[in-house]
Amino acid sequence: PVAESATDFPTACCTENNTASYYWYFEVLKISPNIETAGSFNWPLTLCLLAAWLTCFLCMVKGIKTSGKVVYVTAVFPFIALLGLFIMSLTLGDGAFAGL
Repeated sequence: PVAESATDFPTACCTENNTASYYWYFEVLKISPNIETAGSFNWPLTLCLLAAWLTCFLCMVKGIKTSGKVVYVTAVFPFIALLGLFIMSLTLGDGAFAGL
């Protein structure tokens, strides 16, 4: 949705959409309410970005032999994470499916 002005974009976007957009803007990005208010520095997001670039750098420096080993980790890790999330979802209590 298009906001009325630039200052009410985060609030208008999140009240007209859903909780997913609220989570993205205010929890993940930690967006400030307006341009005059400086938000805090987002350390977890910065460290994840740094780890991704460091992995790319090390793969290019070490060459093709090492990048093959990195592919084993990066290809298998999402499946392990999904399995962990699936097991966690099986242990949810009563009323958990009401949020779906």
